Amino acid sequence: MCIRDSINADLARVYQIADIPQDSILRKHTFTNGRRGGLLGMGAFLTLTADSLSTSPIHRAVYVMENFLGIHPTPPPGDVNISEPDVRQAKTIKEILQAHTADASCASCHQGIDPYGYAFENFNPVGAWRDHYTLQIAKKPARKKLQTFLRQEQARELQGLPPLPRPWENKPIPVDAGAKFRNGVSYRNIIDYRNYLQSDVNRDRFVRCFITKLLTYANGSKPDKLIGIGRILEKSAEAEYRIVDTIAAVVDSPLFRAESRQEQTLPKSH
Repeated sequence: MCIRDSINADLARVYQIADIPQDSILRKHTFTNGRRGGLLGMGAFLTLTADSLSTSPIHRAVYVMENFLGIHPTPPPGDVNISEPDVRQAKTIKEILQAHTADASCASCHQGIDPYGYAFENFNPVGAWRDHYTLQIAKKPARKKLQTFLRQEQARELQGLPPLPRPWENKPIPVDAGAKFRNGVSYRNIIDYRNYLQSDVNRDRFVRCFITKLLTYANGSKPDKLIGIGRILEKSAEAEYRIVDTIAAVVDSPLFRAESRQEQTLPKSH
């Protein structure tokens, strides 16, 4: 899968790409490994949908669902009593979210949302690629603190107590960026995920979402005539979903032109 995009020196550092001139000029670059390119591998999208210090599969999932596929997750009912699960033993974000699915009142929502976001876990909060989680690895203490730690550990050993944890010796945890959708389709990584989003069903969802948002932007209100949107989608399909032809079909649609004529005939206020 080869996708062309534009990058400069700053983006090249985040994307871990060498041999890019050290300036701010955007230059075309071809991504060949299937991870980057387009909206899903863009640093702006990945940073926008992350928390300040960690990634958020839910934020990334909801963004993809609402802005790319036109799927709007139902918020949990206000009267549901949601208790926070015990996540003290969880070492990754995926383990934390899976702890929530143990509660039946949370499981239904998470099963529908989370798979749309797990694929991005190989991208850190600013969009750089990672194969392992390293947040659980603490900095090795200074010599004085380490000597104190060793004395405490010797005293515990004499008392028959278990050794103290050494977080600076933790092994990096491999990132698990796979998941399974409710329809039974599973993926292993962002490449499989991209291929899934290019299926006929998801392609039509994406184009329908684009059409809806373009009409909403043009008219100031969300269109409610699904048949009209379907006709625009058919014209887009006839043109192999090219964006220029899709925009032309939107502008030529009664959903667009009727709203424009209505605005022109509104009486002017004095």
